[in-house]
Amino acid sequence: MKRSALLLSALGIALLCSAAVMSDARAAEQVQVLAQDLNKPRESGNVAAVLWTRRADTCTLQLVINLPGTWTSPAKIKALPRIQVWLLKPDGSAIPWSQMIPPDTRDAGGRQFTVELMYRYPLSASQDAVAAAIMVDDQYYIEQLKLKE
Repeated sequence: MKRSALLLSALGIALLCSAAVMSDARAAEQVQVLAQDLNKPRESGNVAAVLWTRRADTCTLQLVINLPGTWTSPAKIKALPRIQVWLLKPDGSAIPWSQMIPPDTRDAGGRQFTVELMYRYPLSASQDAVAAAIMVDDQYYIEQLKLKE
């Protein structure tokens, strides 16, 4: 009797451990992040990188902007190129961003040569958007989005 109780306890622990491992694997699948590097805006010379990303609960369009010279004070925000972004649906209509996170304007001691702009979109944008349009100082760069799943 004692032996069968020990065996049942060990089996129960093994089942709990395997359930925990499966739960962790499912959680890892659910938080999968997909990203697409957009290259056309780099042609402006003012944009170092653009990344379209689908996360578990939101989509983001991140732009890394090159700064002329060095960033020595928040007053140099005027040195940034004029930037506008749109996500486009197949019919040409735009998907509005839900939040824009402006660049960090804290003093970086003259060592910062780029700033990051981030635009957040609803998760549905990953299914609805077919292209990103980015304006940099009155020049337009349009690139097809390929992230769907």
